[in-house]
Amino acid sequence: MTWFSANRIRKGKLDEKLALLSKQGFSPDLVARLRTYLLSAPVEELGRINLVKLASRWETPRVKLIPMFVHGAKLGIFTMNYVL
Repeated sequence: MTWFSANRIRKGKLDEKLALLSKQGFSPDLVARLRTYLLSAPVEELGRINLVKLASRWETPRVKLIPMFVHGAKLGIFTMNYVL
């Protein structure tokens, strides 16, 4: 299943998953910022999110952002790929 339908994210499903992130103890402000990002970033950017660059752009410590994305992957919000 994909979160994208005709280049649009299924907002209801996304909100359900993001609520679970908040319940897992991640900052509500950071989760809200993630929601805004997922709904407004270009599709091309969402296909390959660089967490180090995103943390820098958001002026957020990587130690807070990366675990949120890992948990998001476990919830099915993202898929993780590594490039060596």
